[in-house]
Parts: sequence; C-alpha cells; structure tokens
Amino acid sequence: IVDGMTPAEAVEERFERLVSIRGVGPKLASQLMRDLALCYGLESNLEPVSRLYVVPVDKWLRRVAPFVIDEPDVEDMADWILAGKIAKYARLADVSCVRFTMGVSCFGQSHGHGPETFESRLLEATNPSVTLR
Repeated sequence: IVDGMTPAEAVEERFERLVSIRGVGPKLASQLMRDLALCYGLESNLEPVSRLYVVPVDKWLRRVAPFVIDEPDVEDMADWILAGKIAKYARLADVSCVRFTMGVSCFGQSHGHGPETFESRLLEATNPSVTLR
C-alpha cells in the first residue's frame, strides 16, 4: 500500500483493492490509508485528486462538515464527495487533511456525547472568547 501511494492512479487502485476484501468498506480502507500516509509521511506526495482516499467519512466528520464546507446541502453529500470536499478545503486552508480528520474523530469521541454538547464544544474550540458551559 505504501509503495503505491504516489501516482494518482495507484492510490485509487490500492483503495479499490482494499475495498474488494470482504469486510473492508470505504471508511476502513480510507482510515488505513490515512494512518499509513501519516506514519510514512506520504500526504505531501499525494496529488490533490488522490487525497479523498485518505479521508474516512465518519459521523464526526459529517457533523463538522457544515462548519467547514461553505456549500449548500453538505449534510446530503455522498461520502466520496464529502471526502473530496474536505480534502479540497483542507488544502485551500493549508491544513493537513490527514491530521484534520484524525482531530475531528478524536474531538468527536471526546466531546460527542450528544448533539448539543458536540456543537457547543466545537463552537467553544473554534472561538475561545465564547464559553457555552
């Protein structure tokens, strides 16, 4: 997997091969590829078009997407479109999409014990002058 994460065609091919394994879906394949990209420092080698394959779409990413993506109907986007948009917006903000998605998952697991809690903690984290306790 690591050896094939440079040309765009190879990244998609590795992703498709992983998904073809019984029990491995797109989210798990993306998560594995994301973690390998981080461990081996490969994100900067990935072409922008290939970065959607290292963005696992989980419930936390879906909940944070309307705060990050300034487009209509973000809540209804297909996973692969949402992954591409997250990769695009991270690139435009000069932020690692790998680290961003890891942070969103960690944040969600720590503060996601209810819709009100997640959103209020997210607003508090993004605007330190707001305290919503």
